[in-house]
Amino acid sequence: MERIWEEHTADLIVVGCYLAVVLILGRRAAAGAKSEDGFFLANRKLGKFYQFFLSFGNATDASGAVSVSSLVYKQGISGVWLTFQTVFMNPYYWFMNLWFRRARLVTMADLFEDRFGGFGLGRLYALSQLALAIYLIGFGNFIGFKIVSSLMSEPGSVSALQPVSFYLVYTGIVAIYVTSGGMAAVALNE
Repeated sequence: MERIWEEHTADLIVVGCYLAVVLILGRRAAAGAKSEDGFFLANRKLGKFYQFFLSFGNATDASGAVSVSSLVYKQGISGVWLTFQTVFMNPYYWFMNLWFRRARLVTMADLFEDRFGGFGLGRLYALSQLALAIYLIGFGNFIGFKIVSSLMSEPGSVSALQPVSFYLVYTGIVAIYVTSGGMAAVALNE
């Protein structure tokens, strides 16, 4: 099989198809994201079943089994409690989703404004979440680059992937489908 940038052509085709599907889903979801309610809450039309699995998926991750296994190996059986920490948080998130739906609130900043009156606390919350999002995006990009660059190199050689171009393309693709389709685009991608 032919190689481009030290990668098999078939691998690049699969990655290209995945990126195309993600962008198409974002554009398709953009039709319903014309209002604040449509952008942030997918017009409240995801359904209980779908929302349950989205909440459950956000509370779990693929690295959980590896993390717990290593902690059990290092600390003994008490390391299992790392997994159980989300068990106690999930009911809270499920309750909060129902409460937000009934109260017609869109964000936690709306909750602070509604509960405590005034815009100061809501703005402070929004700014702190913006700073956290920037940090998480940067950390996610860094981890994503490390994983992809390790997969794209031959043993004993340097990866052909450049960090700046990877960060720009990766962040750009995520930004396109999130900003065009909002919550519906993210839910479809999940």
